[in-house]
Amino acid sequence: MKRFILTFAAMMGFVLTSGAQTVKSFDYRDFQGLDISHWFDVEVVQDNNYSIVITISDDLEKYLSVKNSKGTLYIGLDNPTKRVLRNENKIAKATITMPVLNKLTLSGASKFNTADTFDCGNERFVMKLSGASLVYGLNVIAKDALINVSGASTIRELKGDFVDADIKVSGASKIYANLMTDDLDIEISGASKAEVEGEFEKVDLECSGASKAILSGIVDEVAIEGSGVCTIVADKLTAKDAEIDLSGASKARIYVTGSLDVECSGASSCTYRTDKSISITSEISRGSSLRRID
Repeated sequence: MKRFILTFAAMMGFVLTSGAQTVKSFDYRDFQGLDISHWFDVEVVQDNNYSIVITISDDLEKYLSVKNSKGTLYIGLDNPTKRVLRNENKIAKATITMPVLNKLTLSGASKFNTADTFDCGNERFVMKLSGASLVYGLNVIAKDALINVSGASTIRELKGDFVDADIKVSGASKIYANLMTDDLDIEISGASKAEVEGEFEKVDLECSGASKAILSGIVDEVAIEGSGVCTIVADKLTAKDAEIDLSGASKARIYVTGSLDVECSGASSCTYRTDKSISITSEISRGSSLRRID
């Protein structure tokens, strides 16, 4: 019954007040991007129609800011007081229906979840997370993708089909993704973690600052650069050709079927698996190692 009331209110543009929270609907249209801030919890549904329903604590309602500008829907709070920000029982939720999502920005511990697939066609998909934000369950089809995750933010269960994908993960952030892309560039730093599975033609991975990368799937060419006590686990990534450069006590594991070019320095180590006779070129400095494992 409650679900019916909220749906009816959204259709009619009503504002409902119940106890310590208010439900509001907004009639914005023609947006393809979302910019969410101030710990809003957002659920997005893919549909040909547009709808926006927000549930918010009464003490936050007067600070609520919702606007549509240049194809992006902005949801957040306008200059909330420190007392309001410290309220641990605050409620700020949004349910959004939209046809296409090609830009997503989250900040201030906001959360985003969806069970749907968004097809951007030949357009670029851009996603930026900061301030301990969370994305869960997003499936995107686009020409290319730019993804930036920082400030202890997390992306979980991301699925994507792209021609090119560029991913940057920093500041103790995490990303878990299943991707199909021709070219994948990943940069991980600042004690961050990236776990990526998929099928690729080429992967370029740069890992530094005590970060960790876990790669699995199939790739024709992979180039790995690790520094600053980082860890790369790629023994479940079937690579035809691999080029690895490790320094600063970093470690890497790889599975290779064609050729392996390795350079290790500064007490770093590389281990590799193979089921074939492969071509190996190596430059291993004192205190570092390269060895084959079964």
